[in-house]
Amino acid sequence: MPWHFKIITFNQQSTKNLCIRKLRTAMKKVLLILIFIGFNSCQPNLTCKDFKTGTFYIMNDDNSIYTTIVRKENSQLEFSEQNAHPTHITIEWIDDCTYRINYDRTKSLLEDTKVKLMSENNGLLIQKINISGNCMTYKATLNLPNGEKQEQIGKMCKG
Repeated sequence: MPWHFKIITFNQQSTKNLCIRKLRTAMKKVLLILIFIGFNSCQPNLTCKDFKTGTFYIMNDDNSIYTTIVRKENSQLEFSEQNAHPTHITIEWIDDCTYRINYDRTKSLLEDTKVKLMSENNGLLIQKINISGNCMTYKATLNLPNGEKQEQIGKMCKG
């Protein structure tokens, strides 16, 4: 009998060890899943307010940087390869996701036809379409003197 008792004890211990190993493996898997969820939830969810101040990049269709913007609450400087000097812009916020930009006539030269057209027609209305990652897709609308509208979709990313 003592020998049988040892076999039963051995089998019970073996089963117990097996259960502990399975439990540890399951706990490791759960821990890895929780860590993965934690890292994904730590990514910031940007809102329109996040695009009110800071450095931004307007992207071309090929995702190359077209213009760099340094924005304060109601003004911004635009730097591009096309212009030797930064362009000074004023911002009128309509709400957190909609604003109107116009060239600052006191600081910018109004030589370009597009600049004059924008300046003479109440600026360019910018409206958020969506925010994905660190980028905002927007619609820019310019009202022309003849009543027509020119619209363009663009992408601005937070730097």
